[in-house]
Amino acid sequence: MNKMANLKQKIKSDLGIEISNYGGNDLLSKINDILFIQKYAISNIIKPLGISILLYILGFFILNLSIIGYAIYGLIGLVCFIILAICFGVFSLLNQLKNDIVEILKLAINPLQLAVNDLSENTEKISNQKNPLTLIFEGIIFIIITPQIFYVFNKIPFIGKFLSNGSEKILGMAVNSFRKQEDRLNLKNNKLNNITSKLENINSFTEKYINTIDKTLNKGINILKIPFKIPFVISLIILSIIIFSFI
Repeated sequence: MNKMANLKQKIKSDLGIEISNYGGNDLLSKINDILFIQKYAISNIIKPLGISILLYILGFFILNLSIIGYAIYGLIGLVCFIILAICFGVFSLLNQLKNDIVEILKLAINPLQLAVNDLSENTEKISNQKNPLTLIFEGIIFIIITPQIFYVFNKIPFIGKFLSNGSEKILGMAVNSFRKQEDRLNLKNNKLNNITSKLENINSFTEKYINTIDKTLNKGINILKIPFKIPFVISLIILSIIIFSFI
């Protein structure tokens, strides 16, 4: 909370705008529509687990199991199937989360442009800051959007905390990517002499950002998947050995 308050105060003092004014009910409603709870709980968790249990039961009818085989497959096989289902569910969750975050980032561009337009009468507020767009964008993300995302995900049992933490990390990556691209725009030192040219440059920048953010977030998602890829591969290998041993 202190971090949000400090960020809000920094935006107010550095740019002279109240960032909370750019988070209307329409924006929050659209976020709720994107983060459809049943989509996360059923499609990405319950479905993979259900399919894994069905395949596990089917194995008792297909495999040529001895008494020892029943014990090995019955215990180790069950553990492997559950681990595979959980890991696959996590992969699916993260992919879904990334796609939804991209859609939410697109929503964030509109209030960003509104805030920049409000600053258009005093371009010194923009030019005197190293990363004015990132400061506004960060405020929209972490003061307006993130609390709403947490509110939605906290309603999901078991995985809500994981989704909240994952979304916060992904949004942090998005803000960092935004900052790097703004550094190339170099608003502080550019030689644009009129407001219209400056705003056109900013609008072009935001469009380019949205077109490239998907690839940027894919890299971040792959990093988040690494801790789950190891048990996934190990379980897959063990389960494959068990199955081929009793065919």
